[in-house]
Amino acid sequence: MSAQEKSIGAPMPAFAGAPGACLCARVRAAARRLTVHYDAHLAPHGLSLAQFGLLAAIAGAGQTPMTQLAATLSLDPSTLSRTLLPLQKAGLVESVADPANRRVRLARLTASGREKAKAAGRAWAAAQKSATEIVDPALVDALSAQTRAL
Repeated sequence: MSAQEKSIGAPMPAFAGAPGACLCARVRAAARRLTVHYDAHLAPHGLSLAQFGLLAAIAGAGQTPMTQLAATLSLDPSTLSRTLLPLQKAGLVESVADPANRRVRLARLTASGREKAKAAGRAWAAAQKSATEIVDPALVDALSAQTRAL
């Protein structure tokens, strides 16, 4: 047993590509490959997959409280803010006070944000089409369902 194994009290997990390797490491590696694929399609629009996901979520909601947006996307508030800031600086998203409760901030797309979301949506659809030609969506659905029990 190595010194590192002794310090954590368990055998070190196998490398992500090795047979029997850490399940989480393998899923994370697959997720990174998918993210790179989608990012490449969205890059001509100046967006990452995370940024496009925010635009799409806001577009779907019309305008939404920041806390609800974070919960919908399973993001902590700091990650939401960090991802939202470049979109706000680019004039694609704005944050406004909720007229019913001025302490609540609402996120909404600007006119250019709606245009960007629509154009980038076509790029996302192309990424989705080519990804589903390689990765069986039913397998992803099964993995998602199985991990809900964790």
